[in-house]
Amino acid sequence: MKHILLIAFAICSIHLFAQPQAINYQGVARNSQGLPLVNHNISLRLSILDSSMTGQPVYVETQNVTTSSSGLFNIGIGLGSVVSGIFFSIRWGQGDKWLKTELDTVGGGNFQLIGTTQFLSVPFALTAGNISGTYSIGLNIDLGGYVFYVTPDGKHGLVSEIQDQNQTQNGNNINWYMAQDSISYPINHSAIGQKHIDWRLPTFNELILMYNAKLSIGGFSNDFYWSSREWNYAQAWIKNFLSGYETIDLKTNDHIVRVRAVRDF
Repeated sequence: MKHILLIAFAICSIHLFAQPQAINYQGVARNSQGLPLVNHNISLRLSILDSSMTGQPVYVETQNVTTSSSGLFNIGIGLGSVVSGIFFSIRWGQGDKWLKTELDTVGGGNFQLIGTTQFLSVPFALTAGNISGTYSIGLNIDLGGYVFYVTPDGKHGLVSEIQDQNQTQNGNNINWYMAQDSISYPINHSAIGQKHIDWRLPTFNELILMYNAKLSIGGFSNDFYWSSREWNYAQAWIKNFLSGYETIDLKTNDHIVRVRAVRDF
């Protein structure tokens, strides 16, 4: 027999993990008689709407969870399977935001609308960096990548792309001369990196900083990477991202040297 479910939710708090950020979301799943659905597998589709309860969704995700012996479940909005949008790019401080909740208890994507409720306060912890006008180390969607250096006043710094730019528009491998052409080709950038057109080859000192933060930035190969620093008219500095070894190489070498772009903010 198919259940028509009632469900009561409460947004309790905002929890900030190292990455990613999330909004803690608790609820109790109940059947049409008001009894909790205990130890029951449910699926939720959560949509954050802009401006009104019928506004456009700026972020949609699904989550699968099993209720407890009392029908309770606890999830983190922002940690589910993304359907559309980018959680980090939600502009909480610009206009009202609403949460639409849909529920599926039988599987197969048979979601039923449960309700739409307004966020009565801006999730401050998710927007504090933007409100204060300062930045911190970490992934920043608006800046197009991973912030790996910030000036002491927190207002400026350097951003690394989150993927390599290792192909030219003509499909060639990358030597030093082709590096900027590769960086300027949008298809070589991540979805968030394509928002910006001022990417460039890192200086050698910037490349060292990127190497030190390589595990946090992510996506690097165990190969050499180009810097913009020239040794002479024919050679430039490179750094190995497996061993940290630094050396110079011919600018025309396109066999083992890769490209990772940076930008200033």
